[in-house]
This record gives sequence, structure tokens and C-alpha cells, in this order.
Amino acid sequence: MNQSIDKFDRRLKQLLSVSGVERGELARHLGVSVPTVSRWLNGISTPNVYQFREIAHFFGMRTQPGPARSFPPVSRMKDLTP
Repeated sequence: MNQSIDKFDRRLKQLLSVSGVERGELARHLGVSVPTVSRWLNGISTPNVYQFREIAHFFGMRTQPGPARSFPPVSRMKDLTP
């Protein structure tokens, strides 16, 4: 498995667990299906850059400034609280 995908799916699982947010709620917010969120959680695929940004905003995280906006580094996600 791709190491960055593995890190993403673990962090997304952690975010959902800590926040108490259900897959369906995140899927509705992003305008994607629950199976799509499940694929992200199972490491089968990852969100596109726009979905990364929306996930970060949904969980109250800022995205990094720069030419391509992306999900915050994993190191900033380990101490999240709801």
C-alpha cells in the first residue's frame, strides 16, 4: 500500500473517531457517497485536492498556504480534539 494513502486513511479514521462524526455525515458534507468515504478509510483511494481542503475545513483545520492547497501534514493532525 502507498505509504501516504496509509497515513491518510489512519488519520481520517482518527478524525472521525475523535469527533464522533459518522461516515454518512462527512459524505453528505462533501457531496460524495458513503462508499467513497469507505474507500478512503480502507486505503483504496484518496480524496482529490478540493476534497482534502473541505475535509480540513470540516474538522476545523486550516489548510497550508501555497500554490496547491492540500491536507495539513500528518504531524499536525496527531493531537486533534473535537
